[in-house]
Amino acid sequence: MVRAVFSRLPISTTCRLRLLRQSPIYIGSLVEAGNLWNQRSDAGLSDLHTSLSVFLGADSFLGPVYLGYAVGDDGQTAAFLYVGQLF
Repeated sequence: MVRAVFSRLPISTTCRLRLLRQSPIYIGSLVEAGNLWNQRSDAGLSDLHTSLSVFLGADSFLGPVYLGYAVGDDGQTAAFLYVGQLF
């Protein structure tokens, strides 16, 4: 039998750009930490993997649109685009 313990801790902040009084544009960041262990006794804070993301978003007729960039603690990078409601 395979058992796994997964942990993920997201911390995010988003703010509306005040370029206009009711601006539909947002800028934000996200810091995540997590890992996967075979047994609960193996879990610990010392071997968490972390990542940092920054994104720009806007309210659109399709719903929210986010474009962002992320970098992990091992130097891997990713770009992402979300369109519409996230489930």
